[in-house]
Amino acid sequence: MRPVYKHIDAGFIITLLLCAFALIPLLKSGLPQGYDVLYHVYRVAEMDRSWQAGVYMPRWASSFYFGYGYPVFHYYASSTYYLTSILIAIIGISAVNALRIVIALSLTGAGGGMYLFTRERYGKTGAILAALVYVYSPYIIYTEPYSRGDYPELLAFSLIPWILWRFERLTIPTESSLQRVSNVILASSSLALLIITHNLMAIVFFGILMGWLCWLRLTRLITWRTWFVMLGCAGIGVGLAAYFWLPVLLERDAVQLDNLIEVAELDYRNFFIPLDDLLAFSPRADSGALNGLQPRYNPGAGAVILALSGFAGTAFALYKRQYSARYPLYFAILAVVMIFLITPASSGIWDRISPLALLQFPWRFLGPVAVCLAILAAGNAHWLEYLPPQKQIQIPVFAGLCLIPLFAAIPTFYIPQWDLKAVDTSAAAYQEAEVQGLQRGTTFSGEFLPVDVLVLPGANQRLLDDFADGGMVDKLHREVLPENVQVELIEQDPQHNVWHVEAESPFTMEVLTFDFPGWRASVNGEPVEIRPAVPHGFITFPIPAGESTVKLDLTNTPPRNAGFAFSGLSLLILIGAGHFVSRQTENRSLEKSTQDVRIPGLAAILVMLIYIPLLLIVMRPGVAWLESEPGETLAAEHPVIFNAGDQIQLIGYDISDTELHPGDRLDLALYWYATEVPRAGYAVFIHVATAPDVPPLAQSDRQNPGGVPSLEWTPEGYIYDPHVIYLPEWMPPGTYQINIGLWTCEGIPEGQDCGNGLRLSVTGSTGKPTGDIILLTEIIVK
Repeated sequence: MRPVYKHIDAGFIITLLLCAFALIPLLKSGLPQGYDVLYHVYRVAEMDRSWQAGVYMPRWASSFYFGYGYPVFHYYASSTYYLTSILIAIIGISAVNALRIVIALSLTGAGGGMYLFTRERYGKTGAILAALVYVYSPYIIYTEPYSRGDYPELLAFSLIPWILWRFERLTIPTESSLQRVSNVILASSSLALLIITHNLMAIVFFGILMGWLCWLRLTRLITWRTWFVMLGCAGIGVGLAAYFWLPVLLERDAVQLDNLIEVAELDYRNFFIPLDDLLAFSPRADSGALNGLQPRYNPGAGAVILALSGFAGTAFALYKRQYSARYPLYFAILAVVMIFLITPASSGIWDRISPLALLQFPWRFLGPVAVCLAILAAGNAHWLEYLPPQKQIQIPVFAGLCLIPLFAAIPTFYIPQWDLKAVDTSAAAYQEAEVQGLQRGTTFSGEFLPVDVLVLPGANQRLLDDFADGGMVDKLHREVLPENVQVELIEQDPQHNVWHVEAESPFTMEVLTFDFPGWRASVNGEPVEIRPAVPHGFITFPIPAGESTVKLDLTNTPPRNAGFAFSGLSLLILIGAGHFVSRQTENRSLEKSTQDVRIPGLAAILVMLIYIPLLLIVMRPGVAWLESEPGETLAAEHPVIFNAGDQIQLIGYDISDTELHPGDRLDLALYWYATEVPRAGYAVFIHVATAPDVPPLAQSDRQNPGGVPSLEWTPEGYIYDPHVIYLPEWMPPGTYQINIGLWTCEGIPEGQDCGNGLRLSVTGSTGKPTGDIILLTEIIVK
């Protein structure tokens, strides 16, 4: 019997150690104030409240939307929140700390999964490189966990390489029937887990997976029998998750799902990334910016370099007639296609293929691009094995390759605005944020509001007080209750309510809960019909005279029952498939395309010896990140000084180009600085016109410059304010001015038209007045 240590893969341990550098930001407590961070913090807390009430698979967030409820857990894949609820129950930690653990598990899990997947074909050297390229991609290491704070999507990207690995194992023969059964079970269940982790990435990855299976068969890298087994596992995986996706599909018309693409702020046309930005190094963050936590929408220069050199290694292997090297060509083609879809050049495709709009942001493809580039980077193992066998050559070369993604990632280790040390996640605190307009159901566009909510009602103070008290929450709308009716709340949890009612005459009972498929009301055990109240969509139903026991429960609907039945059937099929494959053998599979070069251990030590001192030297202000003093910006390409009023200055700008063509995209970033907290809320306008007093031919307007209300600006730092402007196709050639200004409607007498509002007067750096417009620069349209 082999000793235990003989079963340990040293390359896997090395990978986890090298990926641990990605956790450097988590050495600080709390979380940064990323775009979606609070959304998920509050969802974690709401799921935990449901678990404490004994509801372990909730579809309804009872305390959201002022306590009227919101079916966010019905439509949004929720395995992330199940995981955090388990962590909270076992460890007793806060919602914020549970999400910190999710980040750590996702980043290390992404590296471990990518190592295991690519190890099958490229050996340990290629696998370690692939893992590093994947984890240290700016989108994975920085944008997802911190600047966006989209933890379900981050967890999905952690699962993807594990799914690929488990499907890869289906192509490898084994004499062990137990291993064959486990391969089928794990391949199917891992895909099911992805589906209940993130809706959109599950759809995107399923398309990628199907394309990969077809590529393997078309290139004859697997047999027909293996192909059908893999296809069957994919089908079973989809079926296992049917309890979630089938009701979403069949009940999509029960909510205002069109808000996902009808809100102007989520228009995909505003989120393309130019190719030169995609290929650039990640910029350094600036601690001097009040909103310096900006996403990094690029795959990473280190990843691109290693992917290109890895692809060259793959081409070399094909030249040497290693036909199994055809295997990664699919991912090379896929990477090119997805990079194209991220750029403005693909806008015509997005316009013609309407389902793409559901992705909202073309840069979402950066995650799948990171997967492809990592697999291509593993191809460096092809040429590494042809180096002279003396280890003194192979070790430094391999160590140098490992250092490329690690070195390129250093600017992403500094996370500005790391200010969420502790968050009050109580229902009362969340609802106070809703009352203040800072949150609404933890979604941006209210896409999961039931369709009968025609007008969003205001908050009910009595209901808010019930949530704040921490006891049972009485959702009866007592303010409209007839005087001759007495109602006592008997039982209550997030999806269940029981009242004792005494009424002298029949009446209509109204509950402060939005109507949604599945809510069932009964009086003395007999079902009664629910009607949504107009226009707020509250549940109403008739109550007879006399004493009654009234129940209101969220129950399963036919689509939900069908989903559970489909999942159960898929489970039975999985058991049958496991029995079938346990009796089969496979006589052909993918061959390993490289020989293991036994250098990872010593190379890892060399990497550590170089990288740790490098971090100690580089991780400081002015090197790994910028540190602009108040009133200045080191990040701006063009420093300027314009005074808007007596409180705000424009201190710099970036412009993508000054020579353009009709239909081109113009990227313009402004840097604002408030010498004191502004006294009013301002909006910014950018006009592209031949003169200040003529109508603009293109423009950009934003209520909160930089996404931060001007009433929250302080003299402690500047505001980074990026804009995207598309020039019209019919724009005549000529020279155009970029005119900028700030305005507000506050202070205009009631009843008068705002017009252009109250524009702030402008003075230049010399103090000379220039009107109410900043003439920033000129562009030439050819």
